[in-house]
Parts: sequence; structure tokens; C-alpha cells
Amino acid sequence: MTTSLYYLWRHMWMDKVIGQEALKQQLKKTVETGRISHAQLFLGKPGTGALPLAIGYAQLLLCNASESQSSCNLKCDKLVHPDLHFAFPVNTTKKVKKDPVSSLFLEEFREEFIKNPYLNLFQWLTALGIENKQGLINTKQSSEILKDLTLKPYESEFKVMLIWQPERMNRSSANKLLKIIEEPPQKTVFLLVSEDQDNVLPTILSRTQLIRVPPLQQDDIKFALQEQYDLAEETASSIASLADGSFNAALNILHASSEENFDQQSFINWMRMCYSKDFFKIDAWISDISRIGRERQKNFLAYGLHIYRECLISNYADPSLIRLQGAEQGFVNKFKPFINTANALQLIGEFEKAVNDIERNANPKILFLDLTVKVMKLLTLKP
Repeated sequence: MTTSLYYLWRHMWMDKVIGQEALKQQLKKTVETGRISHAQLFLGKPGTGALPLAIGYAQLLLCNASESQSSCNLKCDKLVHPDLHFAFPVNTTKKVKKDPVSSLFLEEFREEFIKNPYLNLFQWLTALGIENKQGLINTKQSSEILKDLTLKPYESEFKVMLIWQPERMNRSSANKLLKIIEEPPQKTVFLLVSEDQDNVLPTILSRTQLIRVPPLQQDDIKFALQEQYDLAEETASSIASLADGSFNAALNILHASSEENFDQQSFINWMRMCYSKDFFKIDAWISDISRIGRERQKNFLAYGLHIYRECLISNYADPSLIRLQGAEQGFVNKFKPFINTANALQLIGEFEKAVNDIERNANPKILFLDLTVKVMKLLTLKP
């Protein structure tokens, strides 16, 4: 069954979400009983379905008491319901050269989300052609949110403001929304969707009800791959076992894009250079990695954390937990002796710090030079 037919087969966004049956029932029950929190934060790693779950929940709120449920559902399916508002990370593009806000990119967001409900931030920024920039929710966007919510609902009993990636708000942007999130207009519901609780400002976090979206079950990913892509059970099962609870990761494995190949080969080369202390090649590598853009740099470091995890599991845990593909397996078999109890936590800490520094616009050449020197030293440590 093709992807487009699969989505026609279902009727509401909540039902399109892969797995998460217990959470779906929990969310539906809050609507049925009227126990609806005015501000909720859906927290889940990329590929677990937090965004389509939140949109499905918004659809339930808007259409449950609608006089014309079929019309309401159709508008929500296309993300054009007048009482469903969106805010998400953007930046300047060739089309929008100044004051970028979500309303200027709604058409693109609808298209990308409907095409892939498991859309992640990097895919979204790539679709806009700005993957070398950081996506932000700025203070002008906060002003637009306040303006949108002064209006009464057009068609529904509720008005819903869905904020995707609230961790992309800076402090001034978030502070403008604190009062309205804490005391919104009557029948107004905030639905925030985050991938990283640690980077959501505590003042925002404390004003929301937290809804944790767990990793997907392996069987749910396998079934979805079989249904949507007509894969043989063995192939779908193999991909699902590597996906670590993320449907997005499963799709990346299925399509094996050039970006994932870049991360893999570049990381392998980097670790070899660190081990051999080949400073001439390291200098050229740092120049190359510094030019690829901040979002791709963060993706690259996330890939490195994945390899460290697999090395640790291979060394100290149940081998059945290992999630590797292709050339990764051979590399990890050779590399794992260098990742041990003496250096693993420090390596992971340095990579996580580097991701945070990139978020704060650190100079990439200085950052990767500093990280390279630290990795060189840490790889020599033995348990």
C-alpha cells in the first residue's frame, strides 16, 4: 500500500499515528470527560509521533462538538481549520528576507507535514532551503500568537494554538507568552510539542501539563513499514530492530540518504585521524565540517553519540540491543576497545556540550578544534 493510500485509509490524525494506543485512549478520554488542561506539552524524541498526536488531539477538541464533523475533520486533515493555529521554528529565506514568522510559511508546513507526519526539525529546515541556519521562534512570532488568540473561535467551541519546538524560543520570546499560557482566554488550549525537555525554559515547562510520548514498539514500526511501503516481513523487522523506537529513523534506514552516509563516513574518518593524530588532515576536516551548517553539525554529533552508545552496549550490555547497519558494524567492532568506563561519560558529555554550544552560535572552527583535541586525549584512556 502506498503512503498516500495509507493516509486515505484513515480518517483522523489521531488514528494515523503509529502505535501509542494507550496514550491515544488517554487523550481521547480527556475530551470525552471534559478534563482538558489549558496548556499541555507533548514530549517525545523525534520519530515517536508527538507532533501528529498533538495535531490529532487538536482535531478531537475542534471536531468533537462540531455540528458538521465531516467538514471539520476534512479541514483538520488539511491543517486549514480556522481555529487551529501554528507556531514553529523559521528563519529568513529567499522568499522571506525579514521578520520571519510561521504564518508566512504555513503553506510549506502543511505540505511537509501531510507528506511526512514524523517530520523533524532538520527535514523542515531543509525543505525551506535553510538547513545551514537555526530555526527560531522569535519575539515577533510571540506577538502574532497574542494577536491570534484575542479573536474568538470561528467555527469550533475551542481555539487551539499548537507550538512545535518551544525549545526554539529565546527567553524574551517565551516571556511574552507566560501570562497567556498560564491564564489563556476561555476555551483556548495551548499544545506544545517538544523533543528536548532540558531546553524548554522552566517558566514555560512549569505552566504546562507534561504528556510523555514513549519510543515506538518494534512491532508497531514493522507493521507500519509493511503497510505503507509493502515490505516483506523480514525486511521490515530488520529495519524496525535498528530504528530505536523512531519511525523517522526507520525511514532513514529504508531510504539510506546521502546525509546519513556523510555522517557515517565523516565520523569514521574523524576518529581515525584523532587516533593517528594526523594534524594536517584534521585541519582540512575541521574546515569542511565548519561549512555544513549548524543543524547538520548537530546531526553529525548526534550520530557520534549513537556510535558511542553502540560501542558501550557491545562492550558491556546485551548484544541484542545493538542497532547497527552496514559498514557501522565493522567499524564498531574495531572501535569499541577505545570506548570504555574510563572515557565514555566524558566523551558523551563533551559531545552534548558541543551541541549546546552550536545552539549558542559558537564559532564552529574553534568548537571542532577544541573537541578534536579532547577526543584525542580521551581515546588514550584505559579502564
